[in-house]
Amino acid sequence: MGTIAYNNEDIDLGFIFRATSGGTVFSANLANETTFDLFTDDAVENDAIYFAKSYFNGFSDLKFNIGTAMAGTDIVLVWEYYCGYTRTWRTMHNLTDNTDSFTKTGVNTVVFPYQARWYYTTVNGIDYVPFVRCRIVSLTTITEGGATQTSKVKCHTGVVSINNYTDANHCTWNDVYNWIVANAPQIGAYKWGTDTFKFDNCTFSINSTLRSLNEKVFIGNGSFSYGGLGIDYLWSGTKVGSNGWTDSSYLFCSFASPTNIISNSSHTRFYGGAINYFSSLVDGIPGTLSGLYGVSAGEFIGVYLRSTGYFNTGIIDRCIVDGGLITAAVVTRYPTNLQIANPKDSIWLMYGKGLDVSDISYTLPATSLFYFGQQYGAQGQLINIVNPNPSFPSQSSTPRIIVRDLGTLTNLTQCLFYDYDAGTYTDYLTQASSVDVDDVPINGDVGDCLYLLCPGVSANIYNPATSFTITSQTNDYVYAVEYYRSGVWYKIPSEIFWDTTDNFSKTGIIYWAIDGDYKWQQITINGITGYWLRIRIVTKGTGSPMISRIQSRAQSGICDLKVNEKYSTLLTVQDELGNPIEGASLVFTDIVGNQTILTTDINGKMPLTNFIASQTGFDKNTSEIDYNMKKTDYNPYTVIVTKVGYETYYNKRNITSKNITETITLKKAVPILLSDKGQVFMKKNKENQGNNRNFIIKL
Repeated sequence: MGTIAYNNEDIDLGFIFRATSGGTVFSANLANETTFDLFTDDAVENDAIYFAKSYFNGFSDLKFNIGTAMAGTDIVLVWEYYCGYTRTWRTMHNLTDNTDSFTKTGVNTVVFPYQARWYYTTVNGIDYVPFVRCRIVSLTTITEGGATQTSKVKCHTGVVSINNYTDANHCTWNDVYNWIVANAPQIGAYKWGTDTFKFDNCTFSINSTLRSLNEKVFIGNGSFSYGGLGIDYLWSGTKVGSNGWTDSSYLFCSFASPTNIISNSSHTRFYGGAINYFSSLVDGIPGTLSGLYGVSAGEFIGVYLRSTGYFNTGIIDRCIVDGGLITAAVVTRYPTNLQIANPKDSIWLMYGKGLDVSDISYTLPATSLFYFGQQYGAQGQLINIVNPNPSFPSQSSTPRIIVRDLGTLTNLTQCLFYDYDAGTYTDYLTQASSVDVDDVPINGDVGDCLYLLCPGVSANIYNPATSFTITSQTNDYVYAVEYYRSGVWYKIPSEIFWDTTDNFSKTGIIYWAIDGDYKWQQITINGITGYWLRIRIVTKGTGSPMISRIQSRAQSGICDLKVNEKYSTLLTVQDELGNPIEGASLVFTDIVGNQTILTTDINGKMPLTNFIASQTGFDKNTSEIDYNMKKTDYNPYTVIVTKVGYETYYNKRNITSKNITETITLKKAVPILLSDKGQVFMKKNKENQGNNRNFIIKL
């Protein structure tokens, strides 16, 4: 039998800090202590005790076992939480203190739900944790600060869970509403008419079938959960046929944090309707329109999805996303027939590796189709977008195909020249930062190194592109450009290293991409710790090459990436009577010279093939005005169709849209009778003197 539950288990806290001296001096973490003083016996105003569950996660209720009651005269306590909207500590709402300000001994609970716009703050050096605190507002005297007894302080999850229901015996939102009103009214549950519900101060764990038909469900801004609202097992609307729907429902959320709506279960089914965000007021605090919609599993047909989304293995068909798309991992399955209604700046925010998308329609974004942030995983990026509508713009237009963060050129943090034989360092930061010419050495003996500490970079977020101002020179030195990892200096692999200085012989930039398989780590050089780049002399050359100035910019999207714009093509070949021609040869040759040869089947159809219309990728020789991205066009294609006994079909065409219904008709070859001896001759004549061929077909 199905059950609904709320706060059905005691959870250990992650942090408890007692703050004395007016709330300025903190104790050690008391979360694992079974007996400790809540306040000191000489506490003063603004002394407080802080409670938190763990990083990122909110909670409800605090369960105490009070061994020694708090005592004194006119002690006034207040329970507060940190509000992300006001950026202040705010009195908690819907709170019931069953400890009577820690004066009642034994096991008792301070009851409260999730708080409106509850957010992270820093307490005693602990970041990204939502805290609550109990603070002394005023007192006349205090003789005993109170103490816990024999057990740790516990909390509750603040989660309403839906358990053990089935499709045949499912839960409804009306069931949830009735249960909360009867068992946990502090949450705040409201109902209008028969089909509209609002829940203010909890999040949901949907572990079994929750059915929704023709309803509107609002989840308010007190529903704090960093990890997201899981809609696993939510069954909304009714599927009709293979891809139709009726009885659409609507889910609206208002969250105070970067909270996502996430489906990880194949049991999630959403047919028609909307998953949206709304502005809400809880305890006088407005909600914010934010969040991300993510599908790793489930079926969604004809749904309006508000805000940016990411998709993995779920079935997404004819949905509208009012926002962009994000990929943060290797995508194994992307939605088909998706419509991007309001992409804002960019459609795809690329943080992952690899992507294949088919049949996507979109409104042009303001900046670009793709924004490349830092990559996860190996550096190769192959992205195939099949049948985009409209087709891709140019890289030099607005919007562009690809943009990335170029950063701002700034001077180095450190620049040191290391003399290998002498074992000494010379500081060249002043010279590298100035416009004076030829004052930073890039010459010396084998083993000598130029160490560069570039600003604003880290191991996994941004990597530098380093600009060198160089008086044009001949440079036959051989260098290794290296980074540090796990106790070893590694030469940056050629596949993630690009040099426009031509071996430091002219002004230019070197780009590299250290992350994923090539983790960059800090090292201390001459007493300075950081992410160092070094240029080491491998082979001594002639002369004394020099550099005038060195600057760096922290950048993203530096990798060997390729974005292919492709279109599906399926041509049918028939004769003049409409009969399919089997075994016809189709040869597609693009403008670059790549050739694809296909053969028609018994139905006269060639295999469905996705042809590249354009490819855009990182190119060091392309201007940074175009973000170092170069677009290569593959149109027009030359298409030749041949079959023995038929005239040859020849055409040039631009493949810029999906084409799976076109039919090509081949005419029968007409012989020319030249004699009555049973032979047909096809001979060169005055009009064909340049063709040195004679054809004889014997009948």
